[in-house]
Amino acid sequence: MNKYRRLFEPNQKIDVININAGSSVSHEITKAYICIGLAKEGRHFLTEGKFIFNGKKGRCDIADLSSGRCIEVVESESSESIEAKRKFYPLPVMAIPASDKFFR
Repeated sequence: MNKYRRLFEPNQKIDVININAGSSVSHEITKAYICIGLAKEGRHFLTEGKFIFNGKKGRCDIADLSSGRCIEVVESESSESIEAKRKFYPLPVMAIPASDKFFR
């Protein structure tokens, strides 16, 4: 976990679900659902993980510190946007669609 943790800003709390008020409810609930699953598996994570990589600032929805990957909850983003993140982020990116199944 430590080798991945050092890629992100040090003042961020591990295993805490942070909400981004600018995102949709389905985006945030999907993010929380994923984080709960990670926690139940004993894995550590950051939400809204802020990093500086190659001199540029960025933020991923979820940084899975146990497996070393960024998880992006995708709702309206284009495939080009996700591909750009795969080139820019310090860890491999996994895209997961936001779900509205929680509201049915």
